[in-house]
Amino acid sequence: MQNLSKFQFAVRLTIVLLVSIIMFSCSKSAEVTPQSKLVGTWKLTSLTVKEGNDSEQDLFGFAIIFVPCLKDFAFVFNSKGELSSDIPSNCKTELADFSSELPGEGETVKYEATATQLTISNSDGTKEVLDYTIVDTKLTIIQTTEEDGVKTVSKLGFTKK
Repeated sequence: MQNLSKFQFAVRLTIVLLVSIIMFSCSKSAEVTPQSKLVGTWKLTSLTVKEGNDSEQDLFGFAIIFVPCLKDFAFVFNSKGELSSDIPSNCKTELADFSSELPGEGETVKYEATATQLTISNSDGTKEVLDYTIVDTKLTIIQTTEEDGVKTVSKLGFTKK
């Protein structure tokens, strides 16, 4: 009977040790950072502008009437802090007037992110700081400008592919 108790004790001790080893040897998953939340391909899905005291205007539907391929435009954020534009080949001609101004189009663009701000560093040393939010698979990049005392808030909406 005493041998059975020693055996049960040994089995229980072995199980406790194995569970402890497994629990402490498992590596923790990668830490989720603001920058890691951005990694991926984000397809443009909305464009709104609010100028001064006017109501917010949804311009995406209007924009794709004139540039239909805009609905296929995307930004690609990689884990190395690089940002590129994914412009469909059939869209490059239609966007030629301002494609050189798009982040990552024809140049190396770096990005950094905090919980609420996205800093884009161009190869010429200029930086642009934009506000942003991510909710589930929705990214909103917000640019606020002021000209002649009138504040304009532009929002680009993206959905993660």
